[in-house]
Amino acid sequence: MKKMKNIWNAIQWPLLLVIFEFCILFLLLGYYEYREVQLQLDAHPKWTMTEAIETVNQFFETKEGSTAVAQFLLDHVWVFVICNIVLLLPVVYHFYKKHQHRFPRHVSDKSKIHILICSISLALFLNLILTGISSFFGISKESASQLHQPIFWLICSSGVVGPLIEELIFRGIVYDRLQAFVPKYRASLFTTIMFALYHGNLIQIIYAFCMGSYFIYCYDHYENITASMIAHMSANIVVLLIFPYLLNLSFLWLVVSCLAFGIVSYYMLQKIKKGISIYS
Repeated sequence: MKKMKNIWNAIQWPLLLVIFEFCILFLLLGYYEYREVQLQLDAHPKWTMTEAIETVNQFFETKEGSTAVAQFLLDHVWVFVICNIVLLLPVVYHFYKKHQHRFPRHVSDKSKIHILICSISLALFLNLILTGISSFFGISKESASQLHQPIFWLICSSGVVGPLIEELIFRGIVYDRLQAFVPKYRASLFTTIMFALYHGNLIQIIYAFCMGSYFIYCYDHYENITASMIAHMSANIVVLLIFPYLLNLSFLWLVVSCLAFGIVSYYMLQKIKKGISIYS
């Protein structure tokens, strides 16, 4: 019973994160549907509410409707950012600091540069590999290339606020709590699996599992959540800013880029591994 309670205390925070984001998504979609129904009623004064709702629902089932919904959500990414900053981040940070088990070591500027370069190259390498695999096997991969991208708010959401909250929850709370009653490798594996499943589709799950393992390595190696935050944020930002442009390269240059990022990733991982002596 005590072990189950400890597990629940560890996994309740990822569940809270999912529920919180689902509630925001539900409210946004509800607002969007209400707005579209009102537009239909204004355009067709003789329609009943039921007729307007049926028309809107039929539109949502079409490809154009799905694109319109996706664009609406992208245009309102700022809502997620503000809600996360105002409502969720303070609660998560307070709980993390209150129950913090580690005494963080100092991460030198040199180590931060190693983490930054390794994270960027590893993120691009894995994205190129997984994109190639998904294309080869015909696995559909989500693409928003036809949509207007509010890049500033996407960087704030996926590049800054999201990684901060996810690192505090998955590495700072879940991983640390699990280590209190299960072996370290099990805590690492369980945390990484939860982190991967949180990201949804198959390709993203594989990518998040690989990167999540790397984030835990950075956290453990430096005994400081700042290290994994730098790794997470830099990886997400570079994928948002650079990866779409890499896909426009020719096949030969894609292969060359993939090999180059792989070599740089391995080299920087070795640098990080040997960098224990530069904590101070």
